[in-house]
Amino acid sequence: MQTYARKTCEAIDTLTFRTNILDKSKKEVEKIPEDGLNIHGLFLQGASWDWPKGKLRESNNGELWHELPVLW
Repeated sequence: MQTYARKTCEAIDTLTFRTNILDKSKKEVEKIPEDGLNIHGLFLQGASWDWPKGKLRESNNGELWHELPVLW
């Protein structure tokens, strides 16, 4: 946040975090965002990601870990 505040000359206490879940896996991401960053390699335990609906759902039977899509 401090780096962004300096870049845009905004007060750091007025900034907030915003997270978007992309509908892409790590292999499908082609460009780096100008501001912010992409996060990949996160896993869910006790839930899974419903790709068509774009939301969390119950985990499948016997599935301990489920990979999340890329976050921006």
